[in-house]
Amino acid sequence: MSLEYHLMLEALRTGHGDGRMASRLVEILFLAEFLHEAGYGDGDPERFEQIEAALARCSQRGNTTGDWHITDDDDHVRVAQLLTVHDQQLACAPLQAVAFATERLWQLVAKTAVTGALIQKAA
Repeated sequence: MSLEYHLMLEALRTGHGDGRMASRLVEILFLAEFLHEAGYGDGDPERFEQIEAALARCSQRGNTTGDWHITDDDDHVRVAQLLTVHDQQLACAPLQAVAFATERLWQLVAKTAVTGALIQKAA
């Protein structure tokens, strides 16, 4: 999994990424936050916010122009740090904690999808 995540980041850094890759990195951000809340891995809420902003910039650019690219070096470093933290979390967290964090992620994704569908339906 780790290799896949790092390859996705490299693809986005070099301009060969896509929306699926950016979305997957956002999911990893949430997993890392959930595992941090459970006491696994080094994390800082401010750092998580900076990483979220970096991925939002990439997604906004991709959705607007079709260019799924992390162009800012600082953004690349932030997301790379996220992957390092998540690698460490996966190395030390028990499977039960990872499964619980993953379940929280899927609940969030499902809630977001339902909310988005309702908003579109109302429009």
